[in-house]
Amino acid sequence: MVAEMKGNSTSLEGRIIFTEDLEGLGKISDIYAWAKYICSYEFTKNGIHLQGYMLVNDEGNRDEYEKILKSLKE
Repeated sequence: MVAEMKGNSTSLEGRIIFTEDLEGLGKISDIYAWAKYICSYEFTKNGIHLQGYMLVNDEGNRDEYEKILKSLKE
């Protein structure tokens, strides 16, 4: 999933982040039983702030997740 929005970048820009928590109460696994984490990457390109994310089971393939998410910037 990729979200596009106008506005200022955040402090998370350029970093791969893993989280179990949803923005509200609960965990990602409460909605998607097969997923344990949201793996996300934020960046700004041509003045547009973007966030790509994947639902994943573990952090073991971090390099592959990072490669996929950073390819969105190209």
